[in-house]
Amino acid sequence: MNDDTIDGLNIDQNAGNIALRVDHSNAHNSAGGVGSTWLRTTNPGTTGKVLRVDNAGTGEGILVDQNGDGVGLKIDSEATTAGKAGLIIETGQGAYGALIEGNVGIGTTTPTEKLTVIGNASFTRNVTASNIWNTQLLSLHTDAIQCVQSSGLFQNITFNDTTKTKVGSISHNPIGITNATITIGTDGFYDMDYLIQIIDSSASPNSHVLGRITKNDVEINGTLEEYDPTRQNTDGEIQGGIIEPLNAGDQISVQFTSDDTTVCMDTDKTFGIHKDTATLKIRKVGNLIS
Repeated sequence: MNDDTIDGLNIDQNAGNIALRVDHSNAHNSAGGVGSTWLRTTNPGTTGKVLRVDNAGTGEGILVDQNGDGVGLKIDSEATTAGKAGLIIETGQGAYGALIEGNVGIGTTTPTEKLTVIGNASFTRNVTASNIWNTQLLSLHTDAIQCVQSSGLFQNITFNDTTKTKVGSISHNPIGITNATITIGTDGFYDMDYLIQIIDSSASPNSHVLGRITKNDVEINGTLEEYDPTRQNTDGEIQGGIIEPLNAGDQISVQFTSDDTTVCMDTDKTFGIHKDTATLKIRKVGNLIS
């Protein structure tokens, strides 16, 4: 046996297969006790490991501790769970550069997902993921007067394209009263709300006015609303909304009609700058779950 000890440094080539051991004995570190190991490299035999750093008996793979009260760095591989590693970093022919089993927490000691972050995150480059949240928003309004063209025939409301607020890939095509459409850019659940101002110029109104949202020219259930004017040239309104699952490429329109052509999308607002006759808000509120 070759055993040279110099004030806490033990170099042992065969006893216990220890190649290098840095040890503070009772004489030099009473807090650690006799034989408390700070660094141990072992010959692992046939396990294929080149270097092993452990604190035998405690379960820690690497433990950096300032004073025994707080852990600075702890990489723990629980021996009770076969094949589960606390941290693996492989730069050879492995399929991964880093593998962490279990949940990871930043700003929390109780992560509930693969990555749980409590606090803000900052990225200087792109983030790519298969189900990442992305904002989709379109807000449209118009002050145009648009009258019923044919009794009982639904027509699309044309929103002025210069008055929109847009975030994301929802597109708007304001062409005419029969094909003014909004095209959805990404799959998701969308919250859609509309409002239409209505005036009936008839001296004795008895019309029924209806509004709705369509998807690919089909009425979306739950969006059909009605207003029945009772006074001439007096503001009334139709408003409705729905949360609906939509797919990329779906076309959305807001429509209205009446059984009387004296009905117009109009307003008698006295004050204000942009006297809206119709508004529409579409925003993505969730991802579709496959």
